[in-house]
Amino acid sequence: MRKIKFLGLVLACAMAFVACTSGSADNVPSNQTTQTERVEGSVSEFFPFSPNTQYVFSRSGMISDREEIYVTFINGNIMQRNITVAHLEATEVLEYRDGAIILTHAISGGHEFRNLTNEPANIDRVMLKAPLEVGNSWPAFTGDISLGNLQGTSTITDVNVPVSVPYGDFLAIQVTTEFPGGNFSVEYFVRDIGIVKVEYFTSAQNPEGAANTVDETIMLAEINRNVAREITFNKFAPNIDDYYFDIDEMALQMYTNDDLIRNLEQALRAMPAIFSADTVINNIDIQRGEMPTVTLDLSAEYQSFMRNFGSGFESATLSALAITVIDFFGVDAFRVTIDGGNLESGHIVFEDGWILQRNEIIEAFIR
Repeated sequence: MRKIKFLGLVLACAMAFVACTSGSADNVPSNQTTQTERVEGSVSEFFPFSPNTQYVFSRSGMISDREEIYVTFINGNIMQRNITVAHLEATEVLEYRDGAIILTHAISGGHEFRNLTNEPANIDRVMLKAPLEVGNSWPAFTGDISLGNLQGTSTITDVNVPVSVPYGDFLAIQVTTEFPGGNFSVEYFVRDIGIVKVEYFTSAQNPEGAANTVDETIMLAEINRNVAREITFNKFAPNIDDYYFDIDEMALQMYTNDDLIRNLEQALRAMPAIFSADTVINNIDIQRGEMPTVTLDLSAEYQSFMRNFGSGFESATLSALAITVIDFFGVDAFRVTIDGGNLESGHIVFEDGWILQRNEIIEAFIR
């Protein structure tokens, strides 16, 4: 199974807040704070876009004690980052706009390799907004939201609050977001770093009906700069004697703004049993939904490569490529096209809409 070694501070817990309908706001930080009421600087200073950077957070009260974030793309005033928590992955796109840092795109349920920085927004979550002064308040979620009817109000409740996390001690801007039902979060923004701590205060009902307050905390533990994101996945190759697959682990390293297509192409070219050294990946398309499917559009050299085999080994070779790519992208099915048309190998003509499914390949070729 593919793993990514390197996280969402924002969306999942916000959704949990909406689901909770009872609670108390007794612990919400007030606007009565230190003597400093305003801090100089721009929002971008308190949420910098840093290429080739990995952020590691420690977590309490959640499904995993570790959260990893890697900056995958930076396009001017827009950044995309990948989030990994245990076996769960998500992608977020954030934008500097109108004196604010805004979460504009959020996808959960799998790793997203596409560059989404030019895609239309599917959410508007204003995380920090100028002026950076105590009392500045704004609707947390605005615009058309396809991920749920999220509401809430965010307020800067301090601009010089001491905060201690495993990564160090800082003075931070404190932003408190109150949600319907009395649930709230507190986020701490530090100059030249970004968010260093998030506290979630949610409400739930225990089986006896009494209200319980569940406190969840995320704290910055590491920042690793000038590093690549290492993606490990299984590569499969048919054994020439019985066609069953030999399996080895492979690593692919990608830096911010790296071209996935060219990187994956080079990785596959290093697997001569299933991919030829002259085949070009024209495009990669991933369709999410009931049967998540990845489609590779390849150059005609792959079709020529496949015609070198007998029918049995041809099927095994294509299936090995399929399960390798399925494992890399974490999907359930695979298809290949040749320069936009159907693959016509030496023995098989593949019709429109055909796919190879993970479970079928495992059953046929993996012992």
